[in-house]
Amino acid sequence: MKKIIIEDFCNARKLALLEEDRLTKLIIEEKFEEGLVGNIYRGRIHKVVRGMEACFVDIGQDQPAYMKIKKGEKLGVGDILLVQVSKSGKGDKRVSLTREVSIQGRYMVYIPSNDRLSYSNKLSKDQVSDLKAKIGKLDIGASTGLIVRTEAQFADLDGLKNDFDSLKEAYARLEEVFRSSLNPGLVKKAKGEIESFIAYNLDKDLEAIIYPEDMDDESDRDKSNHIDKFDIRALVKSLDRAYLEKLVRDKNPATFSNYGVNARLNHYLSNRIRLRNGSYIVIDKTEAMTVIDVNSGRYIGSANYANTVLDVNMGLVDEIAMQILMRDLSGIIIVDFIDMKSERDREDLIAKMKMSLGADGKNTKVHGFTRLGLLEISRRRSQDSFESYYYNQESRDYYSANRLVDMVEERVIGQIYHSLIKNGEDKKTLLIEMEVDKYKRLIANKKDVLKEIEDKYGLDMEFKVV
Repeated sequence: MKKIIIEDFCNARKLALLEEDRLTKLIIEEKFEEGLVGNIYRGRIHKVVRGMEACFVDIGQDQPAYMKIKKGEKLGVGDILLVQVSKSGKGDKRVSLTREVSIQGRYMVYIPSNDRLSYSNKLSKDQVSDLKAKIGKLDIGASTGLIVRTEAQFADLDGLKNDFDSLKEAYARLEEVFRSSLNPGLVKKAKGEIESFIAYNLDKDLEAIIYPEDMDDESDRDKSNHIDKFDIRALVKSLDRAYLEKLVRDKNPATFSNYGVNARLNHYLSNRIRLRNGSYIVIDKTEAMTVIDVNSGRYIGSANYANTVLDVNMGLVDEIAMQILMRDLSGIIIVDFIDMKSERDREDLIAKMKMSLGADGKNTKVHGFTRLGLLEISRRRSQDSFESYYYNQESRDYYSANRLVDMVEERVIGQIYHSLIKNGEDKKTLLIEMEVDKYKRLIANKKDVLKEIEDKYGLDMEFKVV
């Protein structure tokens, strides 16, 4: 069974997925930064670089976005295109675009620009066969591109038809907006990742969706915010009223603390991760790649050295895979396992790593061992990982301004619920002690959020630097 837990703080809205009490997914939507991935734009080609088989497209943002040109595709400066953001920008890398525009429904993903009909790899052969029979009865046309989602296994014929019809109508409206102007700009904003995740996870395994009750506060509906107010009840009601009984409201807004998410999250906010048997891994991120170093630590093992090495390496594969998936590590990933002489042992380890990373589908590829005995993995990135929310590059620790301001709000909530805040003449006052470096980092980046926290909870905060 699985639980979805939502926390809605001033700086960000977060969703955690607990499966069998284990944290398996974390989504963060910052309220002061707008995500672009999935947005659909009217773009104008700004520059064509034939040698790179690419072009730069003006979509109305600060700088043109990058797009690969398919072989044989004839594009020129000034051409107007319908494009979708496929990858967010990071550092010097620009936002990436694709012309293969897709719209997601509950049971299907509609891709009008291709003619492929494919099925989620989480569906069994019998489920695919059953869905093929149902979809064959729909009037979708021979040249319609569709990806049938896992959730479709629970849909009847009418449900599939309604989903497909609504997707076609949505795309027709999208085309109208696209043709209404020649200026670069937003045509359709993507649903938030949290909203999409909830929509795709209303299934028989869902035990509860837990969220703070102040998200239902009617008096807060009209207040402006940096991202739209999120009405969970309305979303669930629009998808399937039967799941309204799964909604659980918590009076305490610090839901991540209340339900143990923060405690579980700490396992992914450290460079050094230890297992109970004494072995451990060290994760080091550089500009070019991520390096994961495997160490036996205090693990004793057997008298046979080769068996001990194999036990340590194989015992850490699942943990390494989970760290890669949870942290959403991307690009080149090098794992320095303890050296194994046996080629069969290496092949067994590669097979286990592929299986452990199998849920990630085509995003991750295990390439094998190099001549130096390093395991090469590559993973495609679509947007920033949750780790970037917590990690501070300058101090090389997991106390970013984002994490610090969340900790401040959590402290405020805790003090309110324990009635430990001093009463001043006009307002309640909370004294917070903080190390000087962290205080400077917080004030330099999150002054506006601190003011929102004071307004939200009706108090003044005073900081004491220690």
